[in-house]
Amino acid sequence: MIREVNKEKRLKWAKENQDMTFEDVIFTDETNVQIETHRRTCCYKRGLKPCYKPKLKHPIKVHVWAGISHRGRSKLCIFEGKMNAPLFVSILTHYTRGFYCARCSSGEINMAVHIEN
Repeated sequence: MIREVNKEKRLKWAKENQDMTFEDVIFTDETNVQIETHRRTCCYKRGLKPCYKPKLKHPIKVHVWAGISHRGRSKLCIFEGKMNAPLFVSILTHYTRGFYCARCSSGEINMAVHIEN
């Protein structure tokens, strides 16, 4: 669900950018994937003892980031730790080469970041 404050921000942004072609926009997202997360229940035949898998105390987590644009997709970035502004800028710098528009050929990234609370 979108909070009321964010609905207003999205509407304002949409009105300000309604003529944008999106050719120079990169849509990005990040997520984490937890590995080795087994359910505590299992299927077994009647009369046999269930074989529960042990639950890991600290399951392995993998953080991934990727982007798409009119020009295609970015490389997949796998990273450690929490996403913060310096890491985000570093990822954009290294993983979005080839997405730059002709007028940004100097390698300078001109970013407008949309952040929701």
